[in-house]
Formats: sequence, C-alpha cells, structure tokens
Amino acid sequence: MPRSAAALTILLALLPAALGAQQVARTIYVADGEGRLLTGDGVAAQEITRVEATLYQNGGLELGLFKGRNRWVFMGTWSGDPVAGSVGLRLDEAFDRAADGTGRLYLDRTAVERLRFSGGNRDGRFEFSFEGRTSGRDDGPAAGPGEVATTRNGEGTITADTTVVQVTRARVRLYRNGRAQLRMWGTELYTVDGRWTGNLDAASVRLSVPEWDDDEADLRGTVSLSRRNGWDRVVLEGPTDHGPVKIDFTGRSVALEYDDSGPLVTSVEKTMRGTGTLMVNGVARDQAVLVRVHLKRNWEAVVQVQGAKERFAFAGTWLQRGQEPKLSLDLTSGSLGGGTTGTGTLEMSGEERWRTLTLTGRQGSASWALTFRATDGARLLFDPGDEGTPALVAELTTEKAGTGTLALPNQAPRAVRKLRVALKPGQDAEVTIVEGDTTATLTGRWQPGERPGRVELTLTGGTLKSFRGAGKLDLDDALGLVRLTIEGRVVTLRSKLEFTAQGAPPPRR
Repeated sequence: MPRSAAALTILLALLPAALGAQQVARTIYVADGEGRLLTGDGVAAQEITRVEATLYQNGGLELGLFKGRNRWVFMGTWSGDPVAGSVGLRLDEAFDRAADGTGRLYLDRTAVERLRFSGGNRDGRFEFSFEGRTSGRDDGPAAGPGEVATTRNGEGTITADTTVVQVTRARVRLYRNGRAQLRMWGTELYTVDGRWTGNLDAASVRLSVPEWDDDEADLRGTVSLSRRNGWDRVVLEGPTDHGPVKIDFTGRSVALEYDDSGPLVTSVEKTMRGTGTLMVNGVARDQAVLVRVHLKRNWEAVVQVQGAKERFAFAGTWLQRGQEPKLSLDLTSGSLGGGTTGTGTLEMSGEERWRTLTLTGRQGSASWALTFRATDGARLLFDPGDEGTPALVAELTTEKAGTGTLALPNQAPRAVRKLRVALKPGQDAEVTIVEGDTTATLTGRWQPGERPGRVELTLTGGTLKSFRGAGKLDLDDALGLVRLTIEGRVVTLRSKLEFTAQGAPPPRR
C-alpha cells in the first residue's frame, strides 16, 4: 500500500477517538478577582484579574489566566471532589512547554474562589495565587437555608509561630454539606477551608482546618453563633508544619450588607483635586476645589476641604459598606462651628483612590451639605496632618523684600532686593527678581520637598538665556517666602541665585 494511503487509513481510524475526546463532559468555573503570577524564578510579576478553570470528567484540567486581552494557559489533571469545595491539581504543561507543578483549586458553586499553584519548567520557576470575588450574581455568597455566610468588621489576631498579624474584618461561611470557610482581612487576605460539626441552633459549632498557608495543619476551635449577626467570635489553634498557629477574631459591627465583591479598604490618605459645593441652608457658601480624605485603620476619619474662600475640617468614624465599596462617615466635629454633625458616603475608584464625596448634616439649627467630584490627585506643598484647620495648599504666590545676589558667569554679582515666587496648580513655577541691580524671570517646575514648608524647584527657561538650575524654596507657617537657593549653569559655566527675606529665622538643618 502506498505510504500516503496508509497514512490516510490510520488517520481515519483515529478520527472517531479524536472526536470522542473533544466531547468529554466538562465543568467550567470562572471568577474575576485579584491574582499575581510570578515567573522567571520570581523576577517577573504579572497581575491577573480573571481565572477560568475547566475540569474534564476524565480528570483533565485547563487553567486560563487573564489580564485584559492577554491569556496564559496551564494544563494538567485534577483529583478530588468539587462538591466538597476544593480539588488538587497536577500541572504538566505551562506556557506551551512541559512542566511539573502542583496546586489546589477552591470552588464555590460555579465560581473560582481561590487558586494556588507552583512549579517549574526549563524557563524557570513559576508561582500563582488568586482570590476570586463575587459580582452580585444569584449564586453569590448569601446564606441559604441551614447556612451561615456573614461578613463583620471587628478585631482579632493571627499568630503564626512568633509573628502576629492584626485582622480588622472576617467572613464566616458554614455550608449545609459541612464545609466551612474563614476569610480574614489584615495586611493581606487570609483564607482557610475546613469542616464544621454541630447544630446551627446551638450557641456554637466546632471547626477543624487541615491546611494553613498550603501546609498541613491541625487547627481546631469554635464559631460562636448569633441569631442577629450570624456569628460573634471565631477561635482556632493548633500545630502546622511551620509552628503553632492561633486565630482569634471578635466581630464588633453589625453584619455587613455586602460580601467582598468590591475592593477592600483598610485605610486611605489621599488628596484629590476636583469640583464641589458647600451648601448651608440651601445656599451655596463656597466652592470646594481640593479635598483630603484620611481613613485610619482604627476606623477614625478626617475630611479636610479647601474652598475658594474658606477651609473646613470634619472628623468622625467610618465603616465600609456596599459593593463599590462606599464608606459611611459618622461626623462628630467640624470647623463649620460647634455641634456640627453629619453622615455621608465616599465612593472609591480603587483600593487607594476615591471618586466622589457626599456629606450632609446639621450645625446647630442650620443644615449643610457638601458634594465633591474628584478629577485627579493633588500634590501638596504641606502635609496638612489631622489637627485643626487643614493647610491644604497646592498653589501660592509670595513676594518679599530681603537681601540676595545673582551670580552669572564672567560678571560681578548683582544685588537682589525683592523676590516673587509663584507656584501654580499644574506645578509650573515662576521666580521673578522684582527689585535689584537687575530684573529677570526664571520659569520651570516645582514639587513638594522632603519636609513641610520646603519646595524643590527645577528652572529651565525665562529671560536669562540658557540658564538651567535647581534648588530649594523655604516657606514660613503663613506661606511666606523665607529663603531661596538656586544653583545652575549658563551653558557650561556655574551660576547661582541666593535670597533671604527680611526677618527670616536661621536656616533649618
């Protein structure tokens, strides 16, 4: 038989098997979330925002990791029972090359809840970790009959050997099939899976966890139940491969009305530029141009507002709610006057940046409201801190008389008797010699210095041709010019501008 005919016969014989392989039953688990893929022995890191896990009935496995239009594929096999909440993974292909790796996939109905794996191929080691989040689907984290699924703010610690981590939020999920999961938020996200036994109508149930941080463990403890909030306290402790671990968390807040479907906020200290209005008794009192929000880890909140005419400060507490999430502010004091109270929401656009702020409240017999929409982050001349009226300063013009010199190449130093400095919102800078043996203007850029009251200047243009220089500007508490030093060059020759305002204190070191 000719070789081509023999090949065709073999192909036709294999075709039914190949078609059958494509028809193997499969289940696809999908989730958006936060993940990190380390490759090249940990040299390169890639953010992952979506995972698709395909489990074939014959034990085959395909993992798809996504970031935007980019996709990375890992192949192998799985073992275990998906209904129990997790399966073990064995990887034999990564980045289209033969590989050797292991891991574990945690499942919640049809979603990927967690994924961990590590291994290597001829290109080096790789490691992946992923935490999925729900998105408000019907199969989300709400508790069904005979289940508990509740998130609460509170206080607790995770003690692993001699390391202690503070925890500020926890979620307990007790499933009807006996599976249990504890998720805790501290400096990072911690998740453990195990089993629970007992009766949900009792005061507590028993909890056992066989794994900690991908190592074998024997953690045992209890979950104290609450009819109002689902649970009140979780205590777990026991040995692991790397020393003893103890978890102790007590819920302090009511049961939150959301799970972890949005970014978790643990603290925020961010000043944003934008547009807004402060209303008092329905009349516009000021336009807000700059707002600083400081949400502390101890649930204290400070909001500082710079208006076109005035500056205001509010203080109180905060609590994260909602899927955005939104943050509720319980304001207890403010510079609008004594007895200022109010509440509001802060809409986040990420874990550190925020988008809109809305506050309403009372000041004596008057009502007030503040709405603000942020456009971009602002860099401040001063770190305003949290005490008193905020010194939110992103621009200024200061002019002072004093003594100074302008030294140019091949010329005698020229006296400078008055100087004006303008720092503009876009961080453009302008230094003008107003009075002296000469007048001149230097232009460039500014940025906050290494301490409050100091500004760094880089000057690249102006009326002094070919002048390029950099230096420091010092300001007093009233934002007045104290001292300016610019060292630079005209072409290749050194030049210098020095100035000290009248009555200036000695230089700070």
